[in-house]
Amino acid sequence: TMWGPADAAGARFLTTAGITGKGMLTFFKTLQQQEYRYGVENIDPFMQTHPLSGERIANLTAVLTAAPSWNTPSDPALEERFRRVKAKLEGYVMPPERTLRDFPDTDTSIYAHYARAYAYHKAGYPDKADAESLALIKAKPDDPYFQEIRGQILLEAGKPADAIAPLRAATEGSRNNPLIATTFGHALIAMIERLRSVVGDALVAAGNVSASAQQMAAGSETLSQGATEQARPQKSTGETTEKTAPE
Repeated sequence: TMWGPADAAGARFLTTAGITGKGMLTFFKTLQQQEYRYGVENIDPFMQTHPLSGERIANLTAVLTAAPSWNTPSDPALEERFRRVKAKLEGYVMPPERTLRDFPDTDTSIYAHYARAYAYHKAGYPDKADAESLALIKAKPDDPYFQEIRGQILLEAGKPADAIAPLRAATEGSRNNPLIATTFGHALIAMIERLRSVVGDALVAAGNVSASAQQMAAGSETLSQGATEQARPQKSTGETTEKTAPE
């Protein structure tokens, strides 16, 4: 199947990059434990989208353990990025109660702030989500991904005007990362739509004011004419008869 060549390519990439393949085997062993939990004897290999994990482990073990990088320690910078990715993903995809249990408020690490920011947003606690995103930016103001999560939370909370600044910083800081730039574009569009709505309301209000002013002017003119008629001296009946009677 295609998974054999794909696994072999992954092992080759790790070796070329000088990264140990221990993590790759650990991942497949985790999947294997899940298979055991469900009962391997009940799994029909011909009904699966992927080979059984035991087969993949058997095919990869010799290649990975023979690689020069097998005993190479993990790169601390990669581990740092990996922990951040895991925390962010948990905040996005796991139920908030799960995330908040794994990263309680007593945990003040970057990873905890990262996970809790979106978890609180999903759970409907905007003030707490705001505080967590601000804690991230305070720790690393120039990190585009911390600016991104703050901007996304603000945008989804219905505050596109407030989201524009952090999303612009995230877009520029990430060198126009397509996903971040797309979110920035959504914020700009939302802001334009709001401005159009405001301008439309203003035009309607101005039209109403103009119509009211015209009605008031017409009413004033009618009143003025009526007052003029009332103020004009009226001729007596005798004077009228005198002028109209024949001589």
